[in-house]
Amino acid sequence: MKFFLGLLFIAGLGLHAQSAEDAIRPFLNQSGPGARAAAMGGSFAAIAEDYTAVFWNPAGLTQIRKMELLGGLTHAAHANRIGYQGTQTNQTNGFTNIDALGWVIPVPTVQGSLVFAFGYSRIRSFDDYNRFSGSPAVAGGQFFQDEETTLDGSLNQWSFAGAVDATEHVSLGASLNLVTGRQDANVRYFEDDSEEDVIFDVYQRDVAFDISPKYTGVDLKLGTLLKLTPSTRFAATISAPTSLSVEERSGYAETFVYDHARPDSLIGGDYFLKYHITSPWRFELAASHRYQGLLLSGALEFIDWTQTRFRSKILDEDLNDIDGQINSSILRDYRQTTNIKLGAEYMIPSLGVKLMGGFRYEPSPYKTSVENLNSNKRFLSGGISVLLDTQVKLDAAYVLGWWKQATTDNLLGYNDLGVPLTTREKIKTHRFMVTVGYRF
Repeated sequence: MKFFLGLLFIAGLGLHAQSAEDAIRPFLNQSGPGARAAAMGGSFAAIAEDYTAVFWNPAGLTQIRKMELLGGLTHAAHANRIGYQGTQTNQTNGFTNIDALGWVIPVPTVQGSLVFAFGYSRIRSFDDYNRFSGSPAVAGGQFFQDEETTLDGSLNQWSFAGAVDATEHVSLGASLNLVTGRQDANVRYFEDDSEEDVIFDVYQRDVAFDISPKYTGVDLKLGTLLKLTPSTRFAATISAPTSLSVEERSGYAETFVYDHARPDSLIGGDYFLKYHITSPWRFELAASHRYQGLLLSGALEFIDWTQTRFRSKILDEDLNDIDGQINSSILRDYRQTTNIKLGAEYMIPSLGVKLMGGFRYEPSPYKTSVENLNSNKRFLSGGISVLLDTQVKLDAAYVLGWWKQATTDNLLGYNDLGVPLTTREKIKTHRFMVTVGYRF
């Protein structure tokens, strides 16, 4: 079972228990900057010839011979068809944000190449909005539920990178990143038992829950680029674990309206927690080959999600340390995955235009036995690259993603068999990206 929010609400006690999902969530769905890279399915480590190399493969910076300023925008539209207890709800929403801003500075050398770069990349978006309702049958009766969730925020990298030609055919690079970010989650839940007295003496229940984790940390990426021939390249990258310190503020308010003239009641409180999470290592192998006007690329990215770790001084309701419980859950419920990335680019000489296409496959980090629905993600992409003049290049991309998932939280409750009530969702994402590079 995959939980939508990894928090346990303990009414009246005001205790919040973190979960494995809190440790994993910031490191999922990291799409990376740059329209050209996105259009080629993220298969960019063996190409990496603009500022976005600081994310994909810093060794690729050695290919840049002039100063470069790069900026990009992205617009993401989410469409979610949510099924819950016989009710279908369709939600569509959109968000526009800066994708990347960067500066590349080549250093004059007698031979080879030495290049530095620094800038900003938005690597993970939390933006989303969903609302659904339904009437589950419990204890021989039915009651109405309505839940609305608004998510906002991102995970960002502030990067300083350098690359050098170690030999005529081998380039080495490194990117040191300050990682910052914030996620603001707002949940509103309403429950109505006015028709049948299913939930004891409760007539109505209103819940308002807000949580804002703030992330700060560092990570390091190392890369190499092997220029085997003028048309064939191989690449390898290693991303060291990202260590994030999390400061989390939350507020919880729950109102009960009772049957039988009992007085209404209100519980809740405000809370502040600190904890640390560490991502798994990431390894990527990539290759590209150019034949006349056609460029082909492919990459495999290996991630062992069981290496994710949670550290804190938080105690559960029995005053036990929760770290061991959460890390055991990570080892039990998560697995190793291999992301597959494929891309192609074709130059139309008569127009001076490049057409791009790609595919990306991201397996779910959850073990198959844990999920109600397989949530493996697939992405199809395409784009165009136009040289506006000798110094300015425009890249544009469109990425279509789709997957399914089943989600729950501790507000929805359980059926008569003690199984958590869950949504069944079909999700499509549409991402539009524009990147402009200026070399001088």
